Amino acid sequence: MPNFIYSELDATCLCVHKLCKKKEIAWQEVTSAGRFGFGTDDVIVRFGHQMEDYGYILTQPADRDEFLAAIHQYAPQAKIDM
Repeated sequence: MPNFIYSELDATCLCVHKLCKKKEIAWQEVTSAGRFGFGTDDVIVRFGHQMEDYGYILTQPADRDEFLAAIHQYAPQAKIDM
């Protein structure tokens, strides 16, 4: 079954694709990331600094530890929960 939700990481932002929608989150906006739920590979990434722009995305990276390490590299201000 194809994965219609996927993430891309680069030096400027985290880009999340959902079907034909795309959301770019600048690294300086990422506030935390970590495992979501018990026994799953889901990762929650929270972003925003004020109520008006606060949000989160859920993603299922192929390698959760590698994904979280990359977030730590690009967004050192973010709290990472393993």
